Amino acid sequence: MAALIVLSRKRRIILTLYGIALAYSFVWIPWKVPVSRQGNRFERCGYGWVWSGPERSKVITYNPPKKVEGGYDLISEEDLNGPPLTALPDTMRIVLRCLTATAVCLGLFFGVTVFERVS
Repeated sequence: MAALIVLSRKRRIILTLYGIALAYSFVWIPWKVPVSRQGNRFERCGYGWVWSGPERSKVITYNPPKKVEGGYDLISEEDLNGPPLTALPDTMRIVLRCLTATAVCLGLFFGVTVFERVS
């Protein structure tokens, strides 16, 4: 028969929060979006759910309309040369989130252990 590990209520709460933090790290993820404009290549970071990808920029609406050259009124505009729809998860940021959650929860877990022994 396997030995049962008995955890105090505080430790169970910490482990539950750790599980939620890890789930959050893998569900709401940072995305690397390659952008290339006028010879410059860089990556933009966008956040989004794992099933929907990064958010695209919204349409800019001017109220009142913006005056542009030629006497025209500009009501709204959209970046037609926006970033491509292909994006990759930023694995380094995901790993950093996991390491941060692990470090914080380990500190709390062992802090509770020391606090319980002292009191």
